[in-house]
Amino acid sequence: MRTYSLDDVYATRKRRDSWWTVYFVDPAACRVAMFVANHTEITPNALTVFSLILGMGSAVCLGANQLAAGAALFYLSFMIDCVDGKIARLKGTGTPFGLWLDYVGDRIRVVCCAAGLAYGQYAATGSVDFILLGATVAVLDLFRYVNAPQMKRVRETIREGLAPSLTEVPQAPRVPAPRRSRARSGASTVPWPAAGSGLT
Repeated sequence: MRTYSLDDVYATRKRRDSWWTVYFVDPAACRVAMFVANHTEITPNALTVFSLILGMGSAVCLGANQLAAGAALFYLSFMIDCVDGKIARLKGTGTPFGLWLDYVGDRIRVVCCAAGLAYGQYAATGSVDFILLGATVAVLDLFRYVNAPQMKRVRETIREGLAPSLTEVPQAPRVPAPRRSRARSGASTVPWPAAGSGLT
């Protein structure tokens, strides 16, 4: 089995990413990805599911007003979510389904954590403003990704992964045109009935 270096993992990072990810998540995610790639057989999809489970745990903690635990689980969930893409690119094991699962998992995590935080603060203060704020965060996140580059990449990858029979319209076979006899100079191109055929 090939051994991957930290430089190999660094090469899988996205060209453009948020400053939060670059400075506070990638340093840990790259080292975790190197360990996972070299010492385990964990698949990117399994990491995505594990990230979603951690995200649900974060939502529960935030809903119970345990903010420190909720924030720590959210960070771990996001970090693991960064690891799955690095493993997929590092080993070349990415699939259209994996990309779709990663995208949907991200949206579920954000919506559930926003809802959990809003509920936790509403239960603690009785202020409906927190419910409205949580709903606004969830809607803005979903709206931001409707036509975002990530969503475009998901659609294009899934489209490319479809079978040719589903993406190509079958064409009718071409029928060769009837051959025409060459016309002599000054002669008509319409064939005349032969003498004695009874048609003259």
